[in-house]
Amino acid sequence: MGTYTKGVLHNGGHMVDLLQMLLGPLELVATGMPVNDFWDDDPSVPAILRSGDGVSVQMALGDARDYALFEVVLTTERGEIVMRDGGLSWTVRRPQPSLAFAGYTTLGAPEHTSGRYYEAMPAAVTNIAAALDHGVALASTGQSALAAQRLCEQMRDASKYHA
Repeated sequence: MGTYTKGVLHNGGHMVDLLQMLLGPLELVATGMPVNDFWDDDPSVPAILRSGDGVSVQMALGDARDYALFEVVLTTERGEIVMRDGGLSWTVRRPQPSLAFAGYTTLGAPEHTSGRYYEAMPAAVTNIAAALDHGVALASTGQSALAAQRLCEQMRDASKYHA
């Protein structure tokens, strides 16, 4: 699940791009009521997406008039990974036998790690330079950006039916 503010084309686009990098191409299943929390022509749109492997993904909203938010919770068979504060911090909880209920597995105590957010832009510049100078593959391409933009436009258009 991803939670964002400040518009489906703005931060929603970053969220979709990140989720598609992690899960592969996504398709729109449904949208909810749009929220105009930053720009009038770019509402934030809650949505349910689905990966090619059938993984259901929720995009939830905050309200930028209250505070900015860009966070991801990945729930997998190996535990839960949470990106907080736009990538400034991460938390992992791993499965362990339940101390309260015999025969059950629960998630253990959170393990906190500082994020590497401030390395993102220098890494992108290094990747672009390596692509130009040495033909190294780009981590993000015009095709991946266009795929994210198309999905966000679909979300914005579909949300108009809820307004």
